Amino acid sequence: MFRIKSFLCGCCQSDANRGVEEQVVSIPDPQRTGPETIQITVKTETNAKIMPKIIISDVEKTKLLNLRVIEGDILPDTTEITINPFGVTEGGRKKQDGITYFGSQKYTINPATSEQELYNDILLNDVSVGSQHAMISYDPSAKSYYLKDLGEGSGTFIKIDQELQLKSGFTISFGDTHMLALINETNEGPTLVLKFVEGLKINEVYTFKPLDKIAKVGRMSDCEIKFDGTNLSRYQCTLEYKEDKGWVVSDGFNGKPSTNGTWLFVQDFFEITQDEIVKIGQTLFKITLAT
Repeated sequence: MFRIKSFLCGCCQSDANRGVEEQVVSIPDPQRTGPETIQITVKTETNAKIMPKIIISDVEKTKLLNLRVIEGDILPDTTEITINPFGVTEGGRKKQDGITYFGSQKYTINPATSEQELYNDILLNDVSVGSQHAMISYDPSAKSYYLKDLGEGSGTFIKIDQELQLKSGFTISFGDTHMLALINETNEGPTLVLKFVEGLKINEVYTFKPLDKIAKVGRMSDCEIKFDGTNLSRYQCTLEYKEDKGWVVSDGFNGKPSTNGTWLFVQDFFEITQDEIVKIGQTLFKITLAT
């Protein structure tokens, strides 16, 4: 199971609700020319917002979020789940609090009433799914839905199907490998530090400066981060520096995707957009937004 202790925390809420926090992080010296560790200062976004109340007009003005099972044996492949700003539209906890919970635990005891009540809206009877594994919440101020992992089980992931702008604290995953991306502001521009936190290269650190422009990950000899004898693709993913976006990550290389995909671990609230593919345990959902 995927177990990563976060160095950083952030949030993908609207700009008006963001703050910036600086943290000093110690990592192994990638050049091994000085002390065993070096310290970098990382700026991360934080969120201390109080969610506004959801009102009926939110339902009338906001698109519905539909999840369709496209892979996995836990739910029938005909399963479709519809979520509106209040939460899941059929079944579930019926709390209408704007949150939809996914997990393996069916019931909990209400401490106020000592009565049994539903713990999750979507039950996934899967050994890799935590008791309360992930949540989708609606933000009325941004009029958007957000996905977040809740720290239990094998993790919650979004498939990287198009270029994604990196932020400090993002964890990129492929196969059984997970690498943490840290962005350090220097005189030479934003330096990208990649620390492998799980998999064959665990604890290895790679550093790339804006002048490096591009870093390929895969089995090919021209990859800046090369894997030997694994089930990774020849070009698994690409990290690239762009003047207008900073560091971005994309699956595969030069328009050709990898075989099994590259994924973002949804540690913090991540805005859901059209046609996302979400992995919760063994189940893959295709997300669409519809009126």
